[in-house]
Amino acid sequence: ILENVKFIYINYSIVVMENKRKNIIFCDDQPFIGHSLKAHLMKYVNIDLAHRLGDLIDKLQNKNYHYDLVVCDRNLPDGKDLEIIDAIKKVYQGKIYIISICRCDDDNLKEQLFKKGVNEVLFRGIGEEVGYLEDKIIKLQ
Repeated sequence: ILENVKFIYINYSIVVMENKRKNIIFCDDQPFIGHSLKAHLMKYVNIDLAHRLGDLIDKLQNKNYHYDLVVCDRNLPDGKDLEIIDAIKKVYQGKIYIISICRCDDDNLKEQLFKKGVNEVLFRGIGEEVGYLEDKIIKLQ
């Protein structure tokens, strides 16, 4: 199935971690995107979903669960852009890889997100990130 997916190449710079299932949280206010991603990736990783910044922060604050990767849309109903990254960094003190999903190619915003601690910015149309993230996450294994 995965061989037939067209992948979007951005940057394969994620550091490969120990041989364990990765814990990922995906936050997007369009639930069908997260559910599609989860259906495709649940055999490779543990994937949790959030649809609002508040949900994301609540899950990141759970001290009994460690996330390796946060993938988050840059525009949520209760937060956007740098506010989202500030909130993630404030509550999650551990090392975490962050991918921000944007629907526009704004170099100024991209630079600001990198300065705040985002590792990658994924520019896409609605739904395109599923194939890219499948490839990236599988390469983490």
